[in-house]
Amino acid sequence: MKKISLLLICILSAMAVTSSNLIKGTVITLADGTEVSIEEVRVDDTLLTMDVKTNSILVSRVIKKEQSTQGGLKKVVLADGSELTLSTTQTLWSDKGWVALDQEEASKLPKYAKEKVLGYHVDAFIYTIGVDFNISVLPIIEIEDLGSEAETYGLVLDNENATFIANGFFVGQ
Repeated sequence: MKKISLLLICILSAMAVTSSNLIKGTVITLADGTEVSIEEVRVDDTLLTMDVKTNSILVSRVIKKEQSTQGGLKKVVLADGSELTLSTTQTLWSDKGWVALDQEEASKLPKYAKEKVLGYHVDAFIYTIGVDFNISVLPIIEIEDLGSEAETYGLVLDNENATFIANGFFVGQ
């Protein structure tokens, strides 16, 4: 019985691993539309999210927050000038589904075991949401290798299909 319980705990812990690695200062949109930096987000906060299975806007609760230091960060810039600095396994919601710069490593994460993660590049189209809450799909115009280490944060939500809003980008958890 103890072995089964320990195995179940290990499986559940692995399922909660996040690919979401966004730098300190990234702006996250709360359920009420307020924007806060990712380091201010707390477990049990509610975020404005989109369910990628139904394409509906909804509210999801943060059930876990992770913090680490990562290198190999990239800055992604869209046609409207919006930008996001992230890890290479951080997923973005695109017109083709989930995408990551390191699609092979992102695909190994438990959340994406049943879904295909594609790679992205300049000219790939990414979902965004504006201050007026209109959803757009904009092309990437630049991907810059920052090459430095930075403090990063990841969030896990109570809805596994939810993508949350970071600097206006729809990002995976």
